[in-house]
Amino acid sequence: MAELDPAVITERVLRLKHARPFDAIPASELAQFAGAGREVVCTTRTTLVTEGERAPAHWVALTGRLRAVRPAGVPFPGDRIENGFGGLSILSDRPMPCDLVAEAGSVLLVLDADNFFAVLDENGGLTRSLLRTMASGIRDFRRRAGRSVPQVTDAANILPDALDVVARVVLLREALRLSSRSIPVLVRLARAARVERVAARATLWDPGLTPADLVILPARENGPDRDPVGGRAYGLVESLAGEAMGGPGTARQDSTRLVVSASEIQEVVEDDDRFCLELVRLFASELWEEFWEIAA
Repeated sequence: MAELDPAVITERVLRLKHARPFDAIPASELAQFAGAGREVVCTTRTTLVTEGERAPAHWVALTGRLRAVRPAGVPFPGDRIENGFGGLSILSDRPMPCDLVAEAGSVLLVLDADNFFAVLDENGGLTRSLLRTMASGIRDFRRRAGRSVPQVTDAANILPDALDVVARVVLLREALRLSSRSIPVLVRLARAARVERVAARATLWDPGLTPADLVILPARENGPDRDPVGGRAYGLVESLAGEAMGGPGTARQDSTRLVVSASEIQEVVEDDDRFCLELVRLFASELWEEFWEIAA
């Protein structure tokens, strides 16, 4: 493959930075994505992906614009994707709720899904930058929607003080909604986690701690003498965004929390590229839901 002119790479990087989820990634790292793309000229109005399909690429308009429309050609309410789109669909594996159309005369930078993942697989630093950018993006969406303060559900389960590693792994996996591919990392987090008792009306986390720790609150048990198999996670996004929790959480009853320090979360992300990519996929799903909720 012929080496691209630096001016071409620079132009692509500048355009990528205007399209979520790349807007806060350093230009030096975005150059990896810019170099893996190809350019396509749409001489006529072109439908890139139709409603119900998953995006096969991430598209960035170098000239012209992209539009979200209904199949009948009606503009999608709250259309805000004129600069670029597709990456969140690729990462989250979510189908489009509308057609994505390039206006006639548009010149597009096309980053095919296979090349998209190849770039991430080969550049751990870029994947970590993408993860932190997405974490900050989720926080921004939550603030705009008035949901920056976490809503705590009842946390009444009491965990054994000596909860074993296997039980901790199950609790972490269910609460974080991670796949079995992350088991080795979850074992590490489980060993580093601490089980703490919390009295009724006590705070569940320090709202001023920056970055926030990950706090898992057990949601249910199989029986009175069984380990918990599910729970709610608080603080993961804030930990990776380098921010504090949006507000205090209060235990309604005597309960127990599983806590993993922000420093341990950061170290695991730095050490394990595959785990980092799984978190990217997890955050992409939340960003996808937040984006279309606001766009609509």
